[in-house]
Amino acid sequence: MFLCFNRYAALRSAVRQRQKTLDDALQETSQFSDKLEGMLTALGNAFEQVKLVEPVSVYPDKIQEQMQENQSIIEDLEKRESAFEAVKLIADEVLMKNPSDPAMKDITCKLKKLSKLWDTVTSATDEREKSLEEALVLSKQFWEELQVVMTAVKELQGTLVTQEPPAVEPTKIHQQQVTLQDIKSDIGQIQPKVEHCQKIGQELIELCGEPDKPEVRKNTEKLESAWDNVTALYTKREENLIEAMGRAIEYHDILNVMQTRFRILF
Repeated sequence: MFLCFNRYAALRSAVRQRQKTLDDALQETSQFSDKLEGMLTALGNAFEQVKLVEPVSVYPDKIQEQMQENQSIIEDLEKRESAFEAVKLIADEVLMKNPSDPAMKDITCKLKKLSKLWDTVTSATDEREKSLEEALVLSKQFWEELQVVMTAVKELQGTLVTQEPPAVEPTKIHQQQVTLQDIKSDIGQIQPKVEHCQKIGQELIELCGEPDKPEVRKNTEKLESAWDNVTALYTKREENLIEAMGRAIEYHDILNVMQTRFRILF
């Protein structure tokens, strides 16, 4: 009878131990599931931030603000990275200890969702960081070059507009043509800068968001219009001087003939 009692006591102890192990496993699973859910919520919030970010701007100051906002998300992810790695390790341990637990399916599903969400958010913030850095370089270059080139083009335009009308004497017309050649040289030096500014503007349009594209187009079109006006003024001035030179030479030829005849007659 004493032997039977010992067997019963041992059996009861084993049952209690199994129950305790089960309870511990359930508690561990529950606690881990809560941690996993918390991580999912935090990453979900970060994902919403990434989705709602403003389109890339075309203004340097605004781009720098956007870079700071994106950097804040990146820093927050970096703080959570160790926790994310720890969650994956704990998940492996929990799954190994309790492979038959029905809750494991839910944990596995959440873990996959967490990994996918992590990759999505980190990839999105990395790509945005690169886009913003590229946009900042282009933006600074575009607005600085636009101001310099537009000033130079307007100066050329003013120079052409204020040229005196074609002279009458061939020698004076020739002097005006020499001056025009100097202007042509200036035009030749500025043209590559105009084209480069247009190129950068187009690159910036392709990189920035829809709301700011019209602003770049508008300023680029202003530059193109001013440049077309300069080239048109130059062409017109060149034609007028050529025409004036032709008339002047013809007039002086006729005048020389008349003077020669006058001398012969008298």
